[in-house]
Amino acid sequence: MPEADLALLLALEAIAAQGHQHAGTPPRQELPDQVGRGLAGGAVVHADVGDATRVQHVRHQGHHRDASLREAPDRRPHWPDSIAGSITHTDTYCAAAVARRADLAGVGIDAERLGRVEDALLPRICTEDEQARLATLSPSERALAATLIFSAKEAFYKCHVSAGGGLLGFHDVALDYGADSFRVLPQHPFTKTWTGEMPPAGHYKVNGDTILCAVAFPAR
Repeated sequence: MPEADLALLLALEAIAAQGHQHAGTPPRQELPDQVGRGLAGGAVVHADVGDATRVQHVRHQGHHRDASLREAPDRRPHWPDSIAGSITHTDTYCAAAVARRADLAGVGIDAERLGRVEDALLPRICTEDEQARLATLSPSERALAATLIFSAKEAFYKCHVSAGGGLLGFHDVALDYGADSFRVLPQHPFTKTWTGEMPPAGHYKVNGDTILCAVAFPAR
């Protein structure tokens, strides 16, 4: 489904706006129908801060219901076999994304506070080329770019695992990014979970002091 990741991103941005309007009390309401349609019957929903595995008001096959997710042995949420899902949270923001696997093979979302990736962490998170690019930036630009690299990789990893792939490390992929989108470049062969020959892409948005990233793989 083309631009499914962009639909995810728009929904995440809408949730962030709702959260700012309801400071201290995360809203429990479904996003507008046009967002749900953009996600092929799935929806991005708001969850309670501090309990990211309690998904509120999930739209699935036309029904509204709460869904309590079981925890897998590695502490990831265990989604039903027919559902691709992803969760993310910061200290003030929490969201989940779901879609039918018949429509999307995998989804990945991530939210990070700008500046949380300190310079000391860069060798663990960034490839040598990414570190060289960051070194040419001003401190404020570097803080934004480093957070983007971390968050975009996290969103991709979540999508990859959601689509049935194995765990990856931060140096297994590199990031090529522009004004509002990014492309993930595998650094060595591993089992693909996406269709086509082009590297997977995603979109991102800076919302206040938070960066939001989203990746979605079409159904195979």
